[in-house]
Amino acid sequence: MSFTRSISGNSVSLDDQKAIAQTFRTGFPDLRCSISDTVLEGDRCVCRWRMTGTHSGPFLGFAPTGRKVTVDGISEMRFHGGRLAEQWTLYDCLGLLHQLGVLPSIEEMVEARKRAEEPAAFQATV
Repeated sequence: MSFTRSISGNSVSLDDQKAIAQTFRTGFPDLRCSISDTVLEGDRCVCRWRMTGTHSGPFLGFAPTGRKVTVDGISEMRFHGGRLAEQWTLYDCLGLLHQLGVLPSIEEMVEARKRAEEPAAFQATV
């Protein structure tokens, strides 16, 4: 059985992996993945990949936006007995959410912070 570690450090089962894949396939029915590079050494493989698709289905609670996205990631895998034993994957989730338009841009966040840090205008009391 293959396990992956989540950000929290907990193991993610094969069934969990299938559910994650289904979430992406539902949100991006035209999802395409391509491999940019691979490095093999012993029982390990590191793979740089790119995922592209159009957000035309529900994804993480967000209604379809019709936006095209491109996400880059990297996966490291360890094999045992000719089978995948462990996998660690990192991808730009923040960039994905920004491309979907569900997060403000960096510029908008900088401006909001500047406004929040400005001293309040003097108000005279009567």
